[in-house]
Amino acid sequence: MTFDSLSGWLAWLESQRPEHDMVLGLDRVGEVARRILPEKLAPKVVTIAGTNGKGTTVALLDALLKGAGKRVGAYTSPHLMRFNERVCINGEMVSDQSLCDAFEWVNTARNGTFLTYFEFVTLAALAIFSQRSLDVLLLEVGLGGRLDAVNLVEPDVAVVTTVALDHQQWLGHDIETIAAEKAGIYRSGKPAIFGDKVVPSSLLSVMRELGATPFLRCQAFDVERGCQGLIFKGVGINGEKLTLSGLVAPDLPLTSVACALQIIQLLSCELSVSVINAELQSVSIGGRMQKMSVNRRDGRSVPVILDVAHNPQAAHYLAECLQTLLPERRLTAVLAMLSDKDFAHVVNIFDGVFSEWHTAAVSYAPRALPAEALADHLLSRGERVQCHGSVADALDAALECNKEHNAVVILGSFFTVSESLRHIQDKRCCVDTVLMTDSF
Repeated sequence: MTFDSLSGWLAWLESQRPEHDMVLGLDRVGEVARRILPEKLAPKVVTIAGTNGKGTTVALLDALLKGAGKRVGAYTSPHLMRFNERVCINGEMVSDQSLCDAFEWVNTARNGTFLTYFEFVTLAALAIFSQRSLDVLLLEVGLGGRLDAVNLVEPDVAVVTTVALDHQQWLGHDIETIAAEKAGIYRSGKPAIFGDKVVPSSLLSVMRELGATPFLRCQAFDVERGCQGLIFKGVGINGEKLTLSGLVAPDLPLTSVACALQIIQLLSCELSVSVINAELQSVSIGGRMQKMSVNRRDGRSVPVILDVAHNPQAAHYLAECLQTLLPERRLTAVLAMLSDKDFAHVVNIFDGVFSEWHTAAVSYAPRALPAEALADHLLSRGERVQCHGSVADALDAALECNKEHNAVVILGSFFTVSESLRHIQDKRCCVDTVLMTDSF
């Protein structure tokens, strides 16, 4: 089977087994990997797992490593606008042709072995990286850790950013079980970073069983706010304690900042505070507190924030950010979620945050939660709600709110943010792609 276009390959992969229909395990994908991949893909490999903050940590690491003059490959998922976002080298997406060639390579090498969508894509990404001269390879885990296809690759440093309830049908129904699954990316004798302040006992147990070297937040490293900016306290490659002061505070979770800065130390990258600050200021990641300004039909500009928050932990973070960033704004929500998410818990976290909700269903029918289910729950809690046939319709209605000082917040899933961004681009109504915080 071969295709001349990336869209052809992706449609075929989806038809073989949809991306959301996963089979965890390393036996099949490992068998194919041994046929096509070298033992070492890059001098240094960093694997990033966690419930939330994985993509942000990758983006921060990518920027900081760039500041250190390193050539970096980064594998992330899912994407927002283009599939190519998943495979980047030095911050640039690889070409359609590179992906098509890699898909062809994997398809030939598998020799009939069944691979899921994610396994097939992961092998293609790794095949591309194996043909490039990289200094550091960043690999974001797709789901869990222990049985995720990314865990085929031996990391030099592994980090679990956070552990919270999500994907319970795959990973387990409690924090301890989920933490143990994520800790499966750690390796004997290698740095094992954990970014949450509260450490699950199961994660510590797995660290000990594997013989990994623990680097725990609040013990080995942390970031705190000071009078002159952020202060990072961490550990160097030789175990020496170090402190970096006067760091810029990016509009990103401090957990990701702390993890990224500690990883940089363990990779022996010597960066001055000025270089770190330049890179911290340059980092942006789509769909994570992404700020835009969008025109209404009457020409008035409306602040819009897009965030992929889809689980309770991410919702808590978003709610706190909104109350800090937009305390005087009247906030209107555009919400669409997937059917396998704890939508009631997510919605309840925003009690008192939004004055009005506009619900919709994402266009990916196999996983879309009906807009009516969201609306019914919100109405039962006394919220003002309008139900719409699409995310685009919900966004248009939210933008036309007649109240002054209105701001629109789009949340609920990667699909929700992606469809909103496409609608904004199609209408060509974007005024500024990113606004400074004080513009809000």
